[in-house]
Amino acid sequence: MKTAKAELQRRKAAAAEQDQRRAEIEAKIAQGRVKLIEWEEAVVRTLMGETLPDDCLVAAPPFSPAMQFLMDRVRDVHVDQFDAAWRRAMIDLLQSDVPLDKGARGHVAGELWRLTNPEAAKKTKLRAKLEFIESLRAEAARRGETLEKADDEIAKNLKHSSGPALRRWMQRTAKVLCGEG
Repeated sequence: MKTAKAELQRRKAAAAEQDQRRAEIEAKIAQGRVKLIEWEEAVVRTLMGETLPDDCLVAAPPFSPAMQFLMDRVRDVHVDQFDAAWRRAMIDLLQSDVPLDKGARGHVAGELWRLTNPEAAKKTKLRAKLEFIESLRAEAARRGETLEKADDEIAKNLKHSSGPALRRWMQRTAKVLCGEG
């Protein structure tokens, strides 16, 4: 019971924090302190090698009907139940009259691949996490932060006990992915 109450409090606090961040961003947009650029413009600028400034937000295009169907089905699902809910949503989508676009077909195909190739899927997930961590470290270095400070912050956000523990996890995982572990 205490765990459920603590989880509920944690979720409420996270939701309040997200609402506050959204309000701050909306206020900055209203004040003209943040530039809102369209998705297509951001893609073109990025492909041309430009780094987008920190004071801009990218307006993402709307989801396709199939992707909106999936997102509606998994909204508010607890993280522990997400995989099952996502698979159920895909089944419901396939049984519905909602037209499937390329993106939705890709999600369904990816999920079927993960179910039929669990070891490869696990390695893909680990590789993606490693790449994500490396991108966070590179961004921190670009901002002039020390690697130790960046690793401590990344570890905190990704639920590792410390920066050194994160680095050990990265080394072990890299070895496993290279076939050495």
